[in-house]
Amino acid sequence: MATDKTAVTENIFAEVKFVAKDILKCADKLLGELSLTHDKTNGVHSGILFDGKGVLIYREDIGRHNVFDKIFGATLREKIFLGNKALIFSGRCSSEMMIKLKRMNIPVVVAKSVPTTFSINLAKKLGITLAGRLTADSFCIYTNPERIVLD
Repeated sequence: MATDKTAVTENIFAEVKFVAKDILKCADKLLGELSLTHDKTNGVHSGILFDGKGVLIYREDIGRHNVFDKIFGATLREKIFLGNKALIFSGRCSSEMMIKLKRMNIPVVVAKSVPTTFSINLAKKLGITLAGRLTADSFCIYTNPERIVLD
């Protein structure tokens, strides 16, 4: 009898919770002290793998997609389970990035910019919590809000 891997993944994802103020604190670290190359060039994206407490992995690249790839590569080398992690990102999440997140089994992404309509629809379909419009003190949750706990 075949098992449905999607159902298993969604069940794991259903238990994942992140506190909004902890996301903001970590995002402040990303957009503030870690993004020194961005400050100098205004042309580099950066991302953090977040476990709910702090930064596990930080990567940057000129390409938005490459940041996701670099983080994923590091998690493979370090054998980090991704089903209970979030990715905090300095750019905009496109539909292709939603597909990458699903393949990586990352259930939550918080991005600085506004997502595309197609990425919102895809995130909803794939069961990914997508948040954007990240500022120092707020962000908007577009899909699957049950994974983010508000104070």
